[in-house]
Amino acid sequence: MGVGIVVDSVCDLPRAIIDRFGIEILPVALHFGDNVFEDMRDPEAAQAFYRDYLSERNIDFRTRALDVETMTQLFLDRFVLKYSKVLVIACASSRSRLFKNATQASYALLKLQRHRRQAAGLPGSFALRIVDSKSLYAGEAIVAHEAVRMADDESQGLEHMRQSLEELGDKVVTYLVPDDPFYLRFRAREKGERSIGAVGYQVARMFDLKPVVRFTQGRSGVVSRPQGFESALGFVFDAARDAISYGLAKPLIAMSYAGDPARMRERDTYKSFAAFAESQGVELTLAVMSVTSGINVGPGAFSLAFAK
Repeated sequence: MGVGIVVDSVCDLPRAIIDRFGIEILPVALHFGDNVFEDMRDPEAAQAFYRDYLSERNIDFRTRALDVETMTQLFLDRFVLKYSKVLVIACASSRSRLFKNATQASYALLKLQRHRRQAAGLPGSFALRIVDSKSLYAGEAIVAHEAVRMADDESQGLEHMRQSLEELGDKVVTYLVPDDPFYLRFRAREKGERSIGAVGYQVARMFDLKPVVRFTQGRSGVVSRPQGFESALGFVFDAARDAISYGLAKPLIAMSYAGDPARMRERDTYKSFAAFAESQGVELTLAVMSVTSGINVGPGAFSLAFAK
């Protein structure tokens, strides 16, 4: 039974890690026209989505997190009989209702789970904790990666694990580089944010400026506007080099790319950084960015995260 680790589909963990450790996925539904795409962290499906739907600047997408009732039933059907303890790693509560809905669903389970387990002849009760990662993109992967490590030690109490993971979430810094600021500008305007204004967007288009967004503790802001995607990548990799040299809270750099990761690995800037990180004993992960995130930042976007 043990401790089950559940992540939402925004969490940019590589599929190989998800499969290796049996990590469960909470899907997010994307609605576009009469179609629905269920984001289950399938890398091939995600890459096809970027090619077929986002490449033409299609922006008619809406995401819908699982509501409380649906999430309660999902927990009952998939987790209550499979595990005795479950940790759910949720993307930043400041950006999504998922954490709130999952928390409310956990309260509803208090009575329902007992009857379900007794009927199945299982001893003991089911325990569930929801972790606010305070992160998005590759940042959530840092917290989930640590949750997998902690789950090996079943002597730790579930509440202690939740608190430790949220403390780690406070230390996570995530950088995002969009290849085309159009998507970031459009979604920010939809949400009433002003990180990229109309004039700033036009200037960025004219001079090929790439806004580098820094996300930490549930808050974000543009920290640089280098000219060209390669320069923006250099800025982010330099920030990660500095963090590694200073000392990381967890020896891991998590990354994600809204497209085929092989295209990122071919870049000289990536190769140089990867060689440096590995020489310092730092693990690297590179995943296909979730479609749920990709519709907000566009194909070709890149994110990198670490905990310091």
